[in-house]
Amino acid sequence: MLFASLALVIATTPSPSSAQELPHQDIAEVFLADHDLTGTPIEEIDLTAVLEANYFRTRAGLFEVWMPAQDLSDKESVRDYRDICAALLRAQAHWIGWIGEEASDAKELRKALKSQEKWVAKWNLTKLMNRAGGEPNSALELFAVKEDQSAIYTGVAGALQSGAVLGMTREGAAPVRLVLQPHRKQFVEFLAFAGLYLPDQRGNFWVQGMENWSEFRVNDLQVIALEYTASGAQEGDYTQATSMKDRALTGLEEQVVQLGMNKLLAYEHGDSMPPGLISGLSINMIIELYGACHTRLDGDARSKRTEKREIFIRGGRSEGGELPQNVAESRWRQDYGKHHYLRVLKQVQRSGASSDKRNRHKYNSFLLMGDDAGARFIAHAPLLGPPKGEPESPPDNVYGDYREFVRAYKTGFLFWLRTSAVGSRTKSEQAFAKLLMEITRGGEEASLSATIEAEYGVPLSDPGVTPDSLEGQFVKWLAKQ
Repeated sequence: MLFASLALVIATTPSPSSAQELPHQDIAEVFLADHDLTGTPIEEIDLTAVLEANYFRTRAGLFEVWMPAQDLSDKESVRDYRDICAALLRAQAHWIGWIGEEASDAKELRKALKSQEKWVAKWNLTKLMNRAGGEPNSALELFAVKEDQSAIYTGVAGALQSGAVLGMTREGAAPVRLVLQPHRKQFVEFLAFAGLYLPDQRGNFWVQGMENWSEFRVNDLQVIALEYTASGAQEGDYTQATSMKDRALTGLEEQVVQLGMNKLLAYEHGDSMPPGLISGLSINMIIELYGACHTRLDGDARSKRTEKREIFIRGGRSEGGELPQNVAESRWRQDYGKHHYLRVLKQVQRSGASSDKRNRHKYNSFLLMGDDAGARFIAHAPLLGPPKGEPESPPDNVYGDYREFVRAYKTGFLFWLRTSAVGSRTKSEQAFAKLLMEITRGGEEASLSATIEAEYGVPLSDPGVTPDSLEGQFVKWLAKQ
């Protein structure tokens, strides 16, 4: 699969590995000391108890958002925590809006989520800072929410957690727990501890370059860094960092919301929703909420590792491989997806039509560029759905641009599918909402292509990319924009 599903450990946007491997055991012991765990047998450590003793939490819909209590004395970290919690609530309300009338009690749930977002935005930050390492350790208790309002917020959380919003019932379901680490140092020490805590998974955690990761999973905790590794950081120093807000003031919120949406979509819609579809929807969510997407979570994200392919997005190397380093903002990122990447896709499509002289379907050729000025490769739609034979795969020196192209293509296609595929925006949104629900009802054995054909009356793709397929309609529509 080109876009692999979430594994036990997820290393996102890693930079090239440093030559020097860190002393993982020593770093893990720093975490133990900071959390009063030195000398405690590893098998006796309860991670939930560690969180409750050292972290502050907020229940924000499906999510339980944790922040180290010691960081609540820092004004910037407190603001970031508030803004992230509010942003996650806003994103969940927006997602329910995508599903529309197909969702159970959609209006009431959206209203409650927006109400909680306003409540979070009005938090008394001084009060939050003053409690620092004290009690209570939850927002609902600290800010003494009225009983009826607290019941509403708890009810929304339950509806999202149980699947009731999509008409399902999950017995014993738990919230999605996000653990925010404001500083690189904390994040890397938690990551090293994870390798100590899960010895059978140690080979996944204690690896060269782990100090550059942006997130990882340990059991049911999704641990997220709120800083990037500093460019040009000294070898072996895992404490140097740069702000995620350097590229945009909303960059930090975008980062956590995109990761959160990946989790929410996988949780709510289940195994029947392909990871490529999830990541495309999450990018669209960021663009719709913030007007652009400044994250580095996918595409040619300065990565030295390819992902495996899946049937929603064709191409790539099924066995993985090496990618070139993306040093500067490419043409794909110049406006940060402001127009859902449709403008740059059209430019690349126009260049492809001019260069692909023997192709009678001019609108399905896209000219990609290599790392050196002379390298060129023409990628052809269809890119979606199960491949008919062996998918085309670009040469190594064009592979970075190809990944950026795939990222933009799926984002633009999903935006078109939701807003224009069946004529008016209203009708398209209604059809898309039904599609999301049918994917969810289909179960993990369901075929995405079959579900799309049943809902739209035409197949997702065909070998000739004719207007008789959805993908053919998209690339032809794109050419006319």
